[in-house]
Amino acid sequence: MADVKKYLDPFEVTDAPAVGQPSFDFVGASDEIETTRMPKDNLTHRRECKVETLKALRRKFALDHIGEIPPPGTSLHIVTNARFDFWDWIPTLLKMMAPRHAVEFCGSTWILNRRNAMELLALYDAGSIRSIGFMTGIYFKRRESAVFATLYEGLMARGQKFKACLNHSKWFTMLMDDGTGITVESSANFTENGNIETHVLTNDRGLSDFHRGWCNELLDARD
Repeated sequence: MADVKKYLDPFEVTDAPAVGQPSFDFVGASDEIETTRMPKDNLTHRRECKVETLKALRRKFALDHIGEIPPPGTSLHIVTNARFDFWDWIPTLLKMMAPRHAVEFCGSTWILNRRNAMELLALYDAGSIRSIGFMTGIYFKRRESAVFATLYEGLMARGQKFKACLNHSKWFTMLMDDGTGITVESSANFTENGNIETHVLTNDRGLSDFHRGWCNELLDARD
């Protein structure tokens, strides 16, 4: 791992971008961080899998009593009642799968809070995640400027990928170093909230490849 001291302090927002780093404008016209590109029509991933359903009415049950990563080809459907945040899946699954690490992480949310942005950067610095691709909504970039700058400058300093786009999807997928593909799709953002939310945890390499594929296509867009 590279020396983390070379990274920008995510608490600081610099007045000028680093050399080669795209500049951004919170309120003006679209810049190169934003893209109007949309996924191709009819993107579909089909698979046959075993489906299990859990009602997780307590965070401890959701995190501790799943017990183990579901076997390949299995999805867990979970309903939560505000005691279990969507973000909590990420550090929890990484802990459950240790000493394995994620060689590639792709995540998508409309908005997120600062605490979760900081933890994502910390997971990268610790080596639990080796590569990050991240998408948010344009609303997040334009209306939550302090949190946006924390996430964006932190990712750019680490050489990772980011785009703000017409995005309202909430999911993440991790390709682990042993080839396992873990995906969680959710109704929730990477924020705290007091709502009922649904989550689907799937152990399926094909589904992980599918989401990472179309996500990376948007992340690499130059318009």
